[in-house]
Amino acid sequence: MIRGIQQQTEEAVNSAEAGVQEIDKGRTLADRAGSALNEIVTVSQQVEEIIQQIAAASAQQTEAAEQMSQSVQLIASTTKQAAEDATQSAAAAEELNRQSNSLERIVN
Repeated sequence: MIRGIQQQTEEAVNSAEAGVQEIDKGRTLADRAGSALNEIVTVSQQVEEIIQQIAAASAQQTEAAEQMSQSVQLIASTTKQAAEDATQSAAAAEELNRQSNSLERIVN
């Protein structure tokens, strides 16, 4: 009977030790999972920062493109006005040339 109790006690101790080992393994796995989650959070924050930088750069590029578009429109408008002025100047020069020729004929 004592041997039976000793054997049962030994089995209980072995079982308890195995349980403790399993608990230690579980704790180790939980620690690893916690570390992995912390790393995921850190990487996610870094990705968020990069996305914010990309968004800011994109906004700057959009603003620069709009400014360039306005500048091109201004250049086109100025070029058109200069062409119209040149056409008017050429027409005025032709008119002056005709009047000059008329005056020359009248004087001669």
